[in-house]
Amino acid sequence: MKVLLALLTALFMINFAALAQTTVVATHGPLHVDGTKIKDKNNRVVELHGVSYFWHQFSNNTAYMNSDVVQWLRDDWKVQVIRVPIGVGASYDCSVLGTRVLSEGECEKGNPGGITGKEWGYQVARRAIQAAIDNGIYVIIDWHSHDIHLEEARDFFKTIAREFGKQPNIIYEIFNEPDFTTNSDGSTVVDETWPEIKAYAEDMIREIRQYDPNNIIVVGTPHWDQWLTQAADDPITGKLAKNVAYTVHIYAGSHDSVEKEVDYAVSKGLCLMATENGSTAALFNLDADGNPYPNYWDKWAKWTDTGGIYDKYDISWTMWSLGTKYERNSMLQPGASTSGHWSDEDLTENGQKIREQLRRMNGNAVKGKK
Repeated sequence: MKVLLALLTALFMINFAALAQTTVVATHGPLHVDGTKIKDKNNRVVELHGVSYFWHQFSNNTAYMNSDVVQWLRDDWKVQVIRVPIGVGASYDCSVLGTRVLSEGECEKGNPGGITGKEWGYQVARRAIQAAIDNGIYVIIDWHSHDIHLEEARDFFKTIAREFGKQPNIIYEIFNEPDFTTNSDGSTVVDETWPEIKAYAEDMIREIRQYDPNNIIVVGTPHWDQWLTQAADDPITGKLAKNVAYTVHIYAGSHDSVEKEVDYAVSKGLCLMATENGSTAALFNLDADGNPYPNYWDKWAKWTDTGGIYDKYDISWTMWSLGTKYERNSMLQPGASTSGHWSDEDLTENGQKIREQLRRMNGNAVKGKK
């Protein structure tokens, strides 16, 4: 019996060691920004592909932010990076701004109760980050806000950087989508100007760098991360610019013009990450006539497949969204298992298409360049 136990233990350790050597993080290690590119520990250009969860406080999404699901995404979908949106502001009591003590079951199924929205959000972030670490993939920890909340963001990123900053898996997305207001005459006014976003970003970079000197920080750009020209003409500079990338978000049914912004930003030397993308229009659900928006898979493929703008500039991306909310971009059907092992029937059309694309693309994150 002792001999058998020893053999089983040895076999487990061999398999565990083999796994550790073959995960995307074990292979590529700490990432860094070099000009317009993201590179790995061996200075090879890396382009990561993966999925973004939905806002953590809605639609039972935290139930899927666990190690079993992340392992399934890694092994079956070939995901290399997940994005974890920690919701700020919307559904106020349940977001990380919430200070009221929540009762059992508030906000979503599975909320433990007896804690504030802030405490719950921090717990969710820790659990999702640890799941990514345990499974050897990268994780974008996303302050999922449309407004500036300076003090709250400082506390959040200080906490995350202090606890996880030594792990090479971590990527910080410090401001999801600075937004805008549409006036009655149809004109658009940004709610956060680039100078305001830049000042906020510099503050967050200083906070994070006290505890994590090297992992990549992704900075949001005006107008839902689509007005890249302003950041390109006035980027963060000096020591604060080390390992900083900038965010672009593109939805295939809405944002054809963003390609020009990407071209310009890269020509000016910015490194970009496409942390949120969709195959539909940006409004997700119904058009003005009440009809479901279609999926624009041909447009999405044009951007991401060989020769497309993401491929051309080696831009890493995650697709929106791994969740069950009723919208065209959701990947899971209601009732899908919270431990993975999904069949096609558990996936929406969007989920099936994204899984197919990721399995096709993610054999290797290295672009073969230095």
